[in-house]
Amino acid sequence: MGMRGTFRLIYWIIRKPKQSAFVGFVTALLIAVAAIFFGSRYVIGDLSPVDLNYPTADFNAIVDYTHITGSTYSAWGSFYINKTCYYVIPKFDDNSDPKYIEQVLVVRIESKDSSAWKALSANTQKRFTHTSIDPATPVRMDAYAHGMNYEIHDNAIEYLKSIGFTNETAEKALIPYVVCYDSANKYSLLGMGGGAALISLICLFLWIKMGMNFRD
Repeated sequence: MGMRGTFRLIYWIIRKPKQSAFVGFVTALLIAVAAIFFGSRYVIGDLSPVDLNYPTADFNAIVDYTHITGSTYSAWGSFYINKTCYYVIPKFDDNSDPKYIEQVLVVRIESKDSSAWKALSANTQKRFTHTSIDPATPVRMDAYAHGMNYEIHDNAIEYLKSIGFTNETAEKALIPYVVCYDSANKYSLLGMGGGAALISLICLFLWIKMGMNFRD
């Protein structure tokens, strides 16, 4: 909204205070409901987290908004979509003596973390081929899973095919969720929802106090 639109809004509020109070009540209420709904999905995801500290962590338990915690000791290469980097976390058939990758989880990473993920990936591939036994430096996870869109899914499948999967085995191994470091969204959404709910109540109180009608 530009300066002209702001002045028009202020003028409308002054001219029609009852209508503006009611519209403010409804608008703020809708914003509060939407923000609290999506914020609460993060909270629900916290109730059944998947802890990557455990080698037997069940990737099949991951659903929309599942909280991914712990540290991963494995990574396997990356692919890019519009300069955004995605790494894959493999789940091996046997962590002590891995022979093949059973499942793959995709993680969207920030550029500041790329060196840590690159080093972890190199270590994992050496461990898989038994060319090194040096311990890996784990990468800490505090993120949430979200359903993949078609672009991420297709790029992930193409990447898996490039490292030896067939289309069928890639589809079977790929967990259809992308993990994002967006835990701050939980607090911002809940905060926004609480603030909008308060504004909604204030507008409702003003509308009631002015007569609960739309007459000027």
